Amino acid sequence: MPAELWAEAVRAAAQSGEVYRVARALRVNFDSLKRRVVEAAQRGGAATEVGRFVELSGAQILGASAATGSVLELSDRDGVRLTIRLGGGERLNVAELVQGFWSRRA
Repeated sequence: MPAELWAEAVRAAAQSGEVYRVARALRVNFDSLKRRVVEAAQRGGAATEVGRFVELSGAQILGASAATGSVLELSDRDGVRLTIRLGGGERLNVAELVQGFWSRRA
């Protein structure tokens, strides 16, 4: 593959942080692309970190203080997601909730 195309593949992988997905989409060798992304990062090129994902909540972005308590998140194969946030001191029967979530389509 020409050097210009490898450079674009490295840039895409570095920007997205998903070397595997880019390699698969472009049908290039994953190990070769990963090596090139790492080399570019070491040279101070397009990539600084490979494969790093950080999830932030709206409260974190807006600078709100972190809520006390617990968070329970469930998701199924279809992408249905249930998130429950409990304040400090609240109680919840987690086993019963999980069983209800998984059996709702039965």
